[in-house]
Amino acid sequence: MITIYYAACAIELFAALQAVPLSSANRQRHVYRAYLFLCGFTALFLSSTAALLGAPALPEFAQHSRWQGVGAFGFMTSFVRLMANYAHAQFRPKIMAGLIFFTLLAAALTV
Repeated sequence: MITIYYAACAIELFAALQAVPLSSANRQRHVYRAYLFLCGFTALFLSSTAALLGAPALPEFAQHSRWQGVGAFGFMTSFVRLMANYAHAQFRPKIMAGLIFFTLLAAALTV
């Protein structure tokens, strides 16, 4: 099971590497930058989950659990940002207020 998490992490890192040139040379660069962060945080979540499952003691388990929480927080916020960029809604005041509220709520739940 741990091998599957590491394999999925490698796939996410490969997808993030593909998004790097697209995020600087494309007209839709905001969408690709949000996708880059989404892939990065997903890779962090998957690698910390794999390390969490193989942790030999409680302190290592707790440390990997914290990194897993950071990855989950980053995934949630970057996914919402990706959807806002994809729909071209990031410049509307109500949408931005909702994004900021969601980010603050996710940060509070993560802490």
